[in-house]
Amino acid sequence: MDALRFFSVIKDRKITLDIPPDFTSENVEIIILPLKNKKGKLKELLLEGPVWSEEDIEEIEKVSEGFRNWKIKEF
Repeated sequence: MDALRFFSVIKDRKITLDIPPDFTSENVEIIILPLKNKKGKLKELLLEGPVWSEEDIEEIEKVSEGFRNWKIKEF
């Protein structure tokens, strides 16, 4: 499936897209999503997310090291 993604600015209530010559489909679906709101919500979500402490990171590194050194007995 060929797909194109564009980011554009609306001018005079119009959007202009330049389609590459190798895009051969004659029928397309166009979905317009407001980018400003989408970015704002993502930024808000990320800023409200959990933050790992130094102790959390050290514990994760310790457990990861244990898995790297773990030997499985053959059966």
